[in-house]
Amino acid sequence: MCRLLAARAWTRKGTRTLAELAQLTLEAARNDPLLAQLGASDPRHCHGYGYTLLTGEWLSWTFTHEKHDSYHKSPTTACDENLAKAEEAVARLKKRLEQATNAFLTLHFRRASRGEPRGTSAAHPYLATIWGFTSNTILSLAHKMSRGEELPALLREGFKYVKRGYIVSILTYNNEEIPRLYLTLAHRIKPKDKARMRYYEPYIFKADGTAGMMSSTVAMLVEENGLPIEVSPAWGIYQVQDFEGTKKMGELPRP
Repeated sequence: MCRLLAARAWTRKGTRTLAELAQLTLEAARNDPLLAQLGASDPRHCHGYGYTLLTGEWLSWTFTHEKHDSYHKSPTTACDENLAKAEEAVARLKKRLEQATNAFLTLHFRRASRGEPRGTSAAHPYLATIWGFTSNTILSLAHKMSRGEELPALLREGFKYVKRGYIVSILTYNNEEIPRLYLTLAHRIKPKDKARMRYYEPYIFKADGTAGMMSSTVAMLVEENGLPIEVSPAWGIYQVQDFEGTKKMGELPRP
């Protein structure tokens, strides 16, 4: 399970808060105490990183997309190099956010399961031409959406095939419409497995000028740092809207 931040900011104060949250997400990737509680010998999310960022106004947006995974190195060297490069990337990302007044962001630090593909091409977020970006979901959604199929129905269908976490961020953008950010937050962990539940639990947040979702470790760091951000566990399909925050679009079955 990876560590993820996906959010919309619509004021300068909101973009600066996103910059703080990007730094906390990096800290969660460097050393995840919730992952350590599950017995991981190396509690890092260091199998690649990536982000998508839109900054701008109305129909004029600047797009930045970056991802990397040093998989050709030894496992330890690759992890160290990935996190070093991620630190540089987050520094660049924070600078762009601090200069912006409007932004959409998906920031992802990967921990690949055994047998999953590695390398930069497998790092998240994925870019699907024409319609947007996805994180932790199959790119066939792009083709289906282009045929007019409804996104909530597609995401509900996808949940049938999930074994553990189902944390999806989808940012849609074209030159004729304002970007839209959708979130799908769910998992298959049984409530009796409390430590694993805490690790997989997705959270939504709202602060002055920004709203979105964050992984559980990031939510824990928000609380520890005393940031003025409202954070709560979430379940279902959401759209992030200016001023209102996260608006639920649909339900998903619980385990």
